[in-house]
Amino acid sequence: MRTLIRYAVLSFCSELTNPRGTSVPVAVVGTGSLADRDNFWFFVSKSRPGDEVGKGDPFSTEILNNLPSLLKQQLGEGSGSVPADRFLSWIHDRFRNSLHVSSLSAPQEKELGSFKEVVAELGAIYEAAVYPGAPEQPFEIPSVEVRRFEPALCG
Repeated sequence: MRTLIRYAVLSFCSELTNPRGTSVPVAVVGTGSLADRDNFWFFVSKSRPGDEVGKGDPFSTEILNNLPSLLKQQLGEGSGSVPADRFLSWIHDRFRNSLHVSSLSAPQEKELGSFKEVVAELGAIYEAAVYPGAPEQPFEIPSVEVRRFEPALCG
């Protein structure tokens, strides 16, 4: 089945006042459509990104470790209020501070035979974004959420 996927990489920067501060990718969020009819939104994130990224700052650690819950809640709200074709813009506007959109993808069209292959593709996108250039990815069970858009908002 023809699948179109667009996504944004969410990154975290603990040093907002440092122009050389590094931004660490922690999640991939986006939209997709299956065979031009079923629109969905998704996120794939580290299960506990604060344990890795927020070291030394208990507040950042706690906030980041709640990232999967935050994304589920925020993206659920967005999917009920903006059409699928404006979802990534909404995400970009929503996350602008220490947790921000660090990159946007061009639409990617793939022939995927099943929903299982779609989920595997989302996992591959996540690994490439969060662990770029790593020959072997560390074993991690990420948080994954895939949901349909409301039919009225599939614009």
